[in-house]
This record gives sequence, C-alpha cells and structure tokens, in this order.
Amino acid sequence: MPRETVALRDPAERRARTILAAVRTMAAVVASLLASVSNDPGQSLAWLVPAAMCGGLAIAQRERSWLWRVALVAEVTLTALAVPVTGGPESALLPYLLGPIFAVGFRSGATRVVAGGTFAAALLLAGLRHDLADDRAYVISAVQWTVLAVAFGLVAAWARALMRSDDPAVGYLQVSRLLEELRGVARRLPGSLDPVSAAETLLDECSEVTSYDRAAVFLPSSTERLTPLVVRGAERLDLDTRVDGDGHLAQAWRQGCIVRETGRDVRSGMASLLAIPVMTEEECNGLVVLESAAPSAFPDAETQAIGRVVLAAAPRLESSLLFDEIRRIATVEERQRVAREIHDGIAQELVYVGYELDALGAEMDTGRGAPRDTVRRVRDHVTRIVSELRLSIFTLRTAVEPG
Repeated sequence: MPRETVALRDPAERRARTILAAVRTMAAVVASLLASVSNDPGQSLAWLVPAAMCGGLAIAQRERSWLWRVALVAEVTLTALAVPVTGGPESALLPYLLGPIFAVGFRSGATRVVAGGTFAAALLLAGLRHDLADDRAYVISAVQWTVLAVAFGLVAAWARALMRSDDPAVGYLQVSRLLEELRGVARRLPGSLDPVSAAETLLDECSEVTSYDRAAVFLPSSTERLTPLVVRGAERLDLDTRVDGDGHLAQAWRQGCIVRETGRDVRSGMASLLAIPVMTEEECNGLVVLESAAPSAFPDAETQAIGRVVLAAAPRLESSLLFDEIRRIATVEERQRVAREIHDGIAQELVYVGYELDALGAEMDTGRGAPRDTVRRVRDHVTRIVSELRLSIFTLRTAVEPG
C-alpha cells in the first residue's frame, strides 16, 4: 500500500495566521492606494514591496521563531527608513506601520508592542537627517502614527488574550511550563522540598541564634486553628492555637508581627515565649514558636536576628508546602490508577478463578468430567495472577530517576 505523510495543522495557529494575513493585507492595500496618488508612486512602491515580502515571510513562520523575529525587524526597519524618503509626513508607508506592530502584539503581547513601537519611533526620528521640507510636521506625523500603531498593537494583544482564554488547552500548557520550571529548580536546590525537613532546618537555624527549650512550627488548617508541623522538646506545646482568639499565637498571626512575653508563670515551666510569623508577600503562612524556661530569654538583639532568619527561610518553607500539595495531588491520582489496574486486572482474574473452583466442586460432587483439567486451568490462572502481582510490586518499588 502507498505510504504518505499528512501535516498536522493547529486550528488555533491557522486562525491566528488568517487574522494576521487579513490585517497585513488591509495595511498593504491602504499603503498601495496612498502610494498610487503620491508624488512619486514608483519610489513608494519600491519600498513597500520588500517590506510586504518581509511581512509575508513573518506570517508563514511559527510563533516567536528566530526567522519570524528577523522578518519583523526587517519589515519595521524598511518601513521606517522609507518614510523620510517617500514624502516624510505625507508618506504612504506610515499607515503600513500598523501591520507589523499589530503582529507583534498578537504574537508576543503588550510588552513587545511597546518595545517595537519605541524601535520604530527611533528609526523614524533618525529620518530627520534627510532634507525634509518641514521637520516639525514630520515629527508630529511620526509621533502620531507611532502612537496609533502601539495602540493598535495593544488591541491585538488584548484580542489574542481573549481568544486564548476560551481555549481549554491553555491551562494545561501553563501547568506544563510551570512543572518544567519546578523540575529544573528542584534539581538545583541545595535542600529538600519536604515541609518537615524545611521546618526542622528552620528550627536548627534558630538554635544557632538563641537557645530554647521547646519549639514548634505551626501551620494554618481548615478548623480555624494552627496545627503543629514540627515540635521539639515536648510532644505538644500547651498554647491556645485558635487564630480568632486572644492568645499570643493569634496576635502574631493576625498582626504579622513578632510577639514576645517574658517572666510568665505557667504550669508548663516555660517562662518566656517568642512567636514569629512566617511572612511571604505580606501574608502570614505559619508561625515559629520558641519557649524557654529562663524568665529573661530572647533579648532584643536575638529577637531581631531570629526574625531575619525566619523571614529569609519563609520562601523555602512556602515552596516546600506548595510542592507537598502537588505531591499529594499526584499521590491521589496514582492511587486511583493502581485501583483501576487492580479492579480491571487482578480482581477480574480472581473472579474467574472463583468460577473455575465452583465448576471444579460441582464436577467432584457429581463425579463426572475431568477435575484434573480444571485444576490445571486454575493453576495456570493463579500463576498468571502471581506474575502480574510481582510485576506491579516491582514497578511500585522501582525508584524514579531523572531520565
């Protein structure tokens, strides 16, 4: 049979190219009509044709490829350099600037539009070196058309954002990019992304600044209480963990400031307390609590030093918590996958073995048939089930290494 290959067409990419081609064609038609009624139509068309060819080359390229960038830069450069030599403020190529700037906005977003507009304005103003009849009119016209082109490009960026917001695949593409970045960052990190390890490391760093007898790292929960992630020196700290209460932890949590109390007389034997909020982007994500039996522990210098340590460690702890949440989601997905495999594979095989055993029992009761053949079939099924179980166990025990 004959073999053939079929190109894979992206509907979204095809729609984008259709829109860009329509806008480019409109800009080229307007520029051509203006060039035909200009003082020197031949010179205007001589500049317009290569610029339009660069625009067509840009349309044919994939989004943000290096050839696409080169074609756009060449198109903007030719258009801007042609303006002062084809009539200055009355040049037919000024409206053509709308095309490439629109393409930049539609493909690369608002930031690149501003950069492209600045580049075009610089090239246009460089045209003042030519012998122009009216420099002031040329500057005004160049600024007006540049601002109009930038506005046109910003509208294009906004329209593309609206188009992408309706595409269900955009969310997955963003997640894919973020996970790729997370994988690269996780491989380069010197420490672990385990929340317990991060909290233990934080308490170790606090112990290098001051001495304490008990310590804990608290995290928020869905019960309006702070739950301990790591506790040192005791099984639990006898503290009010309500975030809406009047205790020290609630005050530190709500106000985002360090709460210190010395000379306490409590049954636990801890006379001094220090609660430091774990702040990230003006939001409290946890609390570090230190307790000491000394009545005058945690002086001002040590308190400020511990505050700096916790502030520096806050991004590490937050990243560990986010990574742990992603890991829990992945664990749930994997458990569901394993459950499906067990249900569709091993469970069905065991049901079949049960039917075979029922048939064997019936044959033995009636004394008819050949029980030996049934026993052999059951044994073969059991052997296959054991093999599948061993393969599944081996797969689950095998460590996942990069690559």
